[in-house]
Amino acid sequence: MYLTAEAFIESKTIRDRQLANIDDGRAEEILNKAQALIFSAWQGTGIATNEQVAEFYEVSTDVLKDNIRRHRNEFESDGLKALRGKALKDASEIISLASKTSQATIWTPRAALRLGMVLRDSAIAKQIRNLLLEMVTQGAAQSPTERELTLQIELQRLKQHYQDTGWHIVQASSPAMLAFIRGEAPLVRTEVQYVDSRTGEPLGTTSYRILPQLVEDVGLRRNSEEDQQLVKEILLQECGVDWKTGEGLQHGFNVIKPLVIPESCYEEYLYKVAKAIYGEKTLEGWKHEQQLLPDFLQERGLLPPGK
Repeated sequence: MYLTAEAFIESKTIRDRQLANIDDGRAEEILNKAQALIFSAWQGTGIATNEQVAEFYEVSTDVLKDNIRRHRNEFESDGLKALRGKALKDASEIISLASKTSQATIWTPRAALRLGMVLRDSAIAKQIRNLLLEMVTQGAAQSPTERELTLQIELQRLKQHYQDTGWHIVQASSPAMLAFIRGEAPLVRTEVQYVDSRTGEPLGTTSYRILPQLVEDVGLRRNSEEDQQLVKEILLQECGVDWKTGEGLQHGFNVIKPLVIPESCYEEYLYKVAKAIYGEKTLEGWKHEQQLLPDFLQERGLLPPGK
C-alpha cells in the first residue's frame, strides 16, 4: 500500500522515519505553514504550553493529555517535559502559566509536530499530515549511485534484523499453532506495509487486531458468538463502529474483510468495552500497559480463574 496521510496516525515507524531529519527549527517552519504557533526560547530550544498547543490544533487540553498518555515515550523523545520546582519557576518567567500551578507540560516544536501526526479529528493536524506527505512524495533528489548505496545499506540492515529476530518469530508462531490445533481462532495482528510510490521502498508498517482478541481481552469467551455480538453492540453504542458495515472505522480500512481493529484504536476500544461491561469504578487502578484486563478482574474476584 502506498503511503497515505492516515499512515502517520497508524505507524510509529513512519512517524519516527519522517522526524529523523527534522530539527526543531524545521519543525517550527512546518507547523507555521498550517497556522501560527509561537514558541518561547528556553534553554536552547523553543517551548510552548499545553494551552498554546491545544489552541493551535483547535482541540481541548484533555485531548492533549489523552494523547500524551498513549504516546508519552514518543513525545518525550522529541523533548516533551513536565516542569516542576526550579525549572517551572524559570520557565514561568518567559511563558504564561497559572500562578499556583505546581507542574506544567511544555512542548518543543518536534513534539508538537509529532502530535499533528497522531491527532485524528483536528483539521490543523490533517493539514500537517498532508504537508508531511508532500515532503515524502517530493523528496530530495538522489543520484542513481546514492540511491543504490542507500538501498544496499538498508537491505543489509534488514537481513541482519531478520537473523537476529528469527528465534522470536518461532516463539511467536508457537501459540498460534497451538490455537490452530485446538480449533480456535488465532490471535493475530494484520500488518499493512506502506511503500514509497516512486521507488517501491518500504516506509513502515501498521498493525491491526481481530475482534476475537478484543473479546478475550475484556474477559469474555473469544469463540462465543453471544459474547462477540455483545462486544459488537458496545462498539456501536460507545465508539460508533458498525461491525456489519465497517462504518465508523478509519477511512480505508472500513472495507477490509474481515474487519479488523487499527492498533492505534485498540486501547480506546478495549477500555470503552470494558467500562460498558464492568463499570468505570471497577476499572480504577487498571493499567493497560502493565496488566491484562482478565488478570486484573480475577484478582478482584470478578472472573473465575482461567476465564
